[in-house]
Amino acid sequence: MGHLASRRGPPPGFIVPCQPELRKQPPHGSGWIHEIKYGGHRLIAYESPSGPCLWTRSAIECTGRFNRISRGLAGLQAVSLTLDGEAVVLRDNGQADSHRLRSREGAAEAVMVAFDILTLNGEDLRSRPIEDRRTLLGELLAAASDDIVLAEAFAREGAVVLEHVCALGLQGTVSKRLGSPYTSGPSGDWIEARCRAARAPF
Repeated sequence: MGHLASRRGPPPGFIVPCQPELRKQPPHGSGWIHEIKYGGHRLIAYESPSGPCLWTRSAIECTGRFNRISRGLAGLQAVSLTLDGEAVVLRDNGQADSHRLRSREGAAEAVMVAFDILTLNGEDLRSRPIEDRRTLLGELLAAASDDIVLAEAFAREGAVVLEHVCALGLQGTVSKRLGSPYTSGPSGDWIEARCRAARAPF
């Protein structure tokens, strides 16, 4: 069915996600922010008057699998929107439980760590710089439930952020170039660096 859907083109509301460039180390310098990569399931989340819809990065619908995220998406104060993020099950220590996420029960209780907003109330935001999009996303989620949370971003040196993230047992970081728009498909404006123990692709 997935191959058939791809031949028909993407479903209405779906936006092909940005694909980070994989490197051994994060970029150096002050022109970047660095977000935690939990290693969950990548999601494109779409809310419209017809209700919420979730897709995997390959445009396979999974709305019914992630019940909590779907509920949180429907509760956001917007007529329509599109978010990019990942579904994660977090342990009490803040680490992601990838094993539980693969189960039906775990997926149903997963939250969405949202790191980008692509459309809002009919406006395409992808040409705006990442800083503006994160500000809008933060304002939207500030009054929302904890079913969808804003990804943390750090402006410190990328290698330092990665070191701390790895010490916490997380998967790595995704660094994003300040001032950059959102680009579908491969992009050098997003740089992924994984901890040594991490193997799963984003």
